[in-house]
Amino acid sequence: MPLDEEQFRELKRARKRLSSAYAIRHKYKLVKTNYGLITEALKAVGTAYLDDAHPERLIDAKTRLNAAVNNYILSGRTFTAQIKRHVQASIQDRSEINRITRRMEIEYQRSFAYRFVDSLYDYVSYYGISVHEIEISGQPVSDTPDAVRRYEIKAYIDRDFLGGPTDFRASVLKETPRSIELGSLLDEFMGCLDRINDLARQITDETTINSHVLVKEFINVFAGSNGVPVNNLFVVHSMHGDDNNIYDKFPISMYLDQQNLEDEYR
Repeated sequence: MPLDEEQFRELKRARKRLSSAYAIRHKYKLVKTNYGLITEALKAVGTAYLDDAHPERLIDAKTRLNAAVNNYILSGRTFTAQIKRHVQASIQDRSEINRITRRMEIEYQRSFAYRFVDSLYDYVSYYGISVHEIEISGQPVSDTPDAVRRYEIKAYIDRDFLGGPTDFRASVLKETPRSIELGSLLDEFMGCLDRINDLARQITDETTINSHVLVKEFINVFAGSNGVPVNNLFVVHSMHGDDNNIYDKFPISMYLDQQNLEDEYR
């Protein structure tokens, strides 16, 4: 289906905005997923302890916990490091970029957890370990002799491990207590990311919706003339009408699939 120059540019802009907006959403979901995996990994460590499991099972459970925490920290840094770029590509409004920048600065200044996890990225990248101590405690749920006990498992990061060749951020290390309980730390950090993500969605949602509508309209027009495309539909800019001399090419129907994926997540 032939397009004029302005239609081609509109589709290209819409595709770029959708790509950036969905990148924000998917990276945030990656952080949230890793966040949930930490809880599951902690439970597995606790179960292994209480079952008096074979040492190999306990080691495996601890390794999975460490991997879950590391992945969360790495995905958190990926989200915070790239979100301004994605917002800018989606909205291209300097004042809105400044809003995201200010929100991140506020979170950094107000939250020790944000500063610490942001600094922990370099340590984890270098050393590969983020959990230094496991503590399991239990107490009866009532005063009866045969009362069931409720157990609680906590993981800790030890400040003494954070120095050395990783050059952990000195200003943050100075305010770091000797031992940090992992669950409370990550709960607070996740709250910071929630607020940053909420603002990014607020800024980009209208543009995302409008771009999605534009792409859908073009695909519907194409389907009306050529039938519903079985494979991903591409927009092609060829030189002088020569299909063998392609100047630019990009997919668009995949972004409707991305919207369907967004609806499933909701």
